[in-house]
Amino acid sequence: QEEFEGTKSYTRSQDTCEYQYLHGPLCNALHRKLDEFVEGYSELKVGKHQVDLALVDKATDKAKVIFEVKTSDSMSAQLYTAFGQLAYYRHRFGSAETKLFLVLPASTASDFAEAEFFAQANIQVLFGEAGIFENSKGESLEEVLGTIL
Repeated sequence: QEEFEGTKSYTRSQDTCEYQYLHGPLCNALHRKLDEFVEGYSELKVGKHQVDLALVDKATDKAKVIFEVKTSDSMSAQLYTAFGQLAYYRHRFGSAETKLFLVLPASTASDFAEAEFFAQANIQVLFGEAGIFENSKGESLEEVLGTIL
């Protein structure tokens, strides 16, 4: 089930603002990339698992890797929310060994100052655009997942 892609609008006072909805396209691109990745891992499946996306162990139905996607223009509040969501999702749907990823639009990479904060919390950050997902070191999603699975 793909997420919504396109534009949305909202009305503030009497003005209607239209904007490009980024969450759906970024989630959908990540889902396609993860579908390709798990072809080499018969014990894993890609699922929503009540989170944005997860790599789920077929035998235990527990998330081995959880991805939270944030795309808001108000990124500061979204980062705090993501931190809490990921901690809760690990507790609820994974285990102490579950790996956590925050996924942000590639356009935010140059302004992202919270890398150390997330690294200390064992949350890896990926930046994505047009189906390409990389960490701040330029390592691809596949490279990063290959080292942790």
